[in-house]
Amino acid sequence: MRKISIFFLLFLYIFNIIFVMRLHTFYLFPQKDTGVFLYIGQLVAENKIPYKDSWDHKPPLIYFLNGLLFKFFPKESKTIAIFECFWIFIASIFVFLLILQFFNFKTTLLTTLLFTLYFSNMSFSECYGMTETYQVLPAIISIYLFFLFYNNKKWNLLFLSGIFAAISFFFKQTGISIVFPILIFLLFLKISFKEKLIYFFLFFLGFLIPVFLILLYFILNNALYDFLNQVFLYNMLYIKLLKKSFFFNFTNSFLFKRPILLICAIFGILILFFNIIFKKTYNFKPFGIFLLILTIFDFYFLSLSKRYYNHYFVQLIPSLSLLSAILFDFILKNTKIYISIVILFLIFILSGATSNMEFAIKFKIKNKNFININSSKYTTGYDYDVIKWILENTNQNDSIYFLGTETRLNFVTKRKSPSKYTYIYPLLNYKYATKTDFDIFYNDLSDNKPEFIIDCIGFFAEDTNSEASKKFISQLSSFGFDNALPVYFIDVLNFIDKKYYLYDKINKWKVFKLKN
Repeated sequence: MRKISIFFLLFLYIFNIIFVMRLHTFYLFPQKDTGVFLYIGQLVAENKIPYKDSWDHKPPLIYFLNGLLFKFFPKESKTIAIFECFWIFIASIFVFLLILQFFNFKTTLLTTLLFTLYFSNMSFSECYGMTETYQVLPAIISIYLFFLFYNNKKWNLLFLSGIFAAISFFFKQTGISIVFPILIFLLFLKISFKEKLIYFFLFFLGFLIPVFLILLYFILNNALYDFLNQVFLYNMLYIKLLKKSFFFNFTNSFLFKRPILLICAIFGILILFFNIIFKKTYNFKPFGIFLLILTIFDFYFLSLSKRYYNHYFVQLIPSLSLLSAILFDFILKNTKIYISIVILFLIFILSGATSNMEFAIKFKIKNKNFININSSKYTTGYDYDVIKWILENTNQNDSIYFLGTETRLNFVTKRKSPSKYTYIYPLLNYKYATKTDFDIFYNDLSDNKPEFIIDCIGFFAEDTNSEASKKFISQLSSFGFDNALPVYFIDVLNFIDKKYYLYDKINKWKVFKLKN
């Protein structure tokens, strides 16, 4: 009974940490990526099909999850922000259970707290509702189940591990990295070749179940081509558009600028190597080797992106946190108690908590304007004037196309986009966009005739004429278009010239209104 009470108080404390660190997100206006996920999730809740009814290039589980939540709870970003606190909490519990298989209670507790501080830290994820955040939990569960199998050799655990590995992948493509250390460990198990084949089969059988169900869903909804085209083909071309240095971008990431987690993990790796070289026998050695392999594959798949946004590095937080457990275990076992307390206290002071406070303070300074939208209260920055204009000049039945990447405005204002291309960028990828894509976009606009088209990225001049068309096409060249593809956009521009007129300006954004 006493043990249950201790665990209850511990988990309550962890949840309070998460809640305090995420409290300000309940009013945070969604960022661009999150806005797309929320908007498509809203469509899913209305029985629409991702990719077929709205274009995006992320795997489908983020839309299904948002859609499920919006079936039962308000279609507001606060729903996702609050739910994410529980998602992070469950991830922290599984981290605790995973580490407890190899380390004592003190080490387990400290590592769980470090993970929680970093994983709930908005300085790294940048916004709620990001695919990187949701990808982490199934990856941790997959590792947890694998090591239960590793220690007990119960085949059903390996089967379940495969299921959660696939779930991680279908939240974010780089989640596939979890598969490789598992396969390597299975390969080097001291068992017969026949047993290895059986274990490989069981893991992949589990992995293929989510794959089969997702493919079946899109086949039944006549959207398989859209799914494969957007999630796989587009991403293969997308990562080739830019060639940035991974090392340069990693050193400019917040994970590197707040390097205490990275430092702890590096020391954990050094201690692990020391134990391997000097053949020390410790319970955590296989676990440490597994994490090292996972970290290598995480870095590899992250390096393929060529973009390296700050939130991409959230994927590294679990493996780096778990490697830090080796350092904590070493400190607790090899130093006097008061020295251990001082060292560990400094680690936590320098870790995620302080940077999250910094993020929250900057958030309050930048986002001073509160605005009520459909009974929801948001803090906004540069969006304030645009949102205010939309609420004062349109009604909820009006369709608005935001020429740019502002799908989040469609979501929060509840103004439907007239096109499946809720943001314009896939049409600006010269290696991906085809005449068929432009025709779909043109037909969406001509058939649905949005009440307003708002130019969010400055492609149009003061009025819509041939000069505007020339300016637009010159902008396209900066995205790598060849001499043929821009011609397809002429029909779109001519349609806007003919059917719309410059109605208003909101800061630098231009508003075009449908002619009567």
